[in-house]
Amino acid sequence: MKPITVKDQVKLGPKRCFELSLSGMYYRLTRSAITVSILSLAVAFLSYVLFFGIVAHDTEYYAWSQLQENRLIGSWISHLSSPDLEISIIENFANSKQQKIEEYQIWGNLSQSEIKQMKDATQTITDFVNYFESIAVTSQAILLGDRRPRMLFTHLDDAENMKKFAALIGQLKLTPPLGGIDNVSAFIKKDYPGYIALTRRIQNGQRKSIEALESRFPDQSLYELFASGSAEFLEAMRANGFHISKESFATIGELAQVALDMKSLKVALDNKDAKPRVARKLGIKQSEVSVPRVMGWLSGAGRAAWLQQELSANTKNDLRPRRLLSLAQRYKRTSKLQNAVKTEKISSRDGLFALPAATLWLILVSFLVCIVGITNTMTMSVTDRFAEIATMKCLGAMDGFVMLLYVFEALFQGIAGSLFGVILGFLLAIMRGALSYGTLLFESMALVDLTVITLISFVAGIIIASISATWPAWSASRLAPMEAMRVE
Repeated sequence: MKPITVKDQVKLGPKRCFELSLSGMYYRLTRSAITVSILSLAVAFLSYVLFFGIVAHDTEYYAWSQLQENRLIGSWISHLSSPDLEISIIENFANSKQQKIEEYQIWGNLSQSEIKQMKDATQTITDFVNYFESIAVTSQAILLGDRRPRMLFTHLDDAENMKKFAALIGQLKLTPPLGGIDNVSAFIKKDYPGYIALTRRIQNGQRKSIEALESRFPDQSLYELFASGSAEFLEAMRANGFHISKESFATIGELAQVALDMKSLKVALDNKDAKPRVARKLGIKQSEVSVPRVMGWLSGAGRAAWLQQELSANTKNDLRPRRLLSLAQRYKRTSKLQNAVKTEKISSRDGLFALPAATLWLILVSFLVCIVGITNTMTMSVTDRFAEIATMKCLGAMDGFVMLLYVFEALFQGIAGSLFGVILGFLLAIMRGALSYGTLLFESMALVDLTVITLISFVAGIIIASISATWPAWSASRLAPMEAMRVE
């Protein structure tokens, strides 16, 4: 819409001029609203991706960390049932897990020099395994065949096999592992046999400790021993080289009791007299009666009392209603945590670095589109206001003043658009997070990360608006008064 000149005002009259002025103001407000809307959508997309990416990662890390306690009982049962596998020994030495290394030192009667020897050897083996993970899958297949990388050391102990391996490395044009074939050969001939011998010593020592515990407590399972909280069992474990704190022992005892109660409940539910009645109560087939189904159904004191009465009447099960409810709550909590974990292992809270590269590229592309859209809108704004620019120039406005005028206008639009965009993105991320993770989302939410994302999104929106307005503002400031009048 063209600005109203003095000649137009005389010709049209004051009322019509006022109406046209309102129409022009409405037009400019609409154009500014479009600019703010474009910017709001871009910032909303950015903040939504960042917010959801962080809260999803934090929730999964929180769930994985909570599940670690449940895994504690399984790891200790395995630790007390059979010697650690070679891969576990490698991992513990390579990652310098002090508690495990102290256990290995006792079982293998290792000196400090032998501990250093094991650390160096396991680090070399880890580097060797990582080498194969860094090359193409086809190259892995050619070099390894049907072997695993750790199994390759025994294979390459033969000189002819080592020669073929070196030839394949050359044909594939790969960098040799461990810095060269000579280093691989030297490790296999010199260090690997010593590593194998020390590993066997550790495993044999652990096996003897396990046998000593079994002979001392022959009539009880490990679950029963942990659940009993026996101080004698704790001292016997420590005396045989197993390092465990009183706190961990108490936690494992609680988990062991849960496992025993669940096992007792399963036996009771499989009773031929109890199963039909439970099936009728739940409205399911007898074949569908299981601990998960009963735990999902068990949600109140009345149901717990009925189940306890039914099971105790037909079996020797002595679980009280309160205990049944506690088991049901724990089971539901564990199921919720397991459903929240989408990946196998999340060992650390990565913050903003948890976002995948593809998502970051998508954000960048959306920003470029946003910059183009806002630049186009600002260019139209400049074109429609040539007469105003000419008037300001005639009144003595400098180029810098005109440019700052447009930049500040874009800056205020950026503040408004960024504010709306951050709020919209946050609400969308929370809604999706609540649908995906439920209440776990709010248990694991990190306020520091959310604050950082809010600031990043808000500042990014303002910067985008300022950058988008730079070229149109520069063009406006360079207009000569007569050139602007000629366009009008």
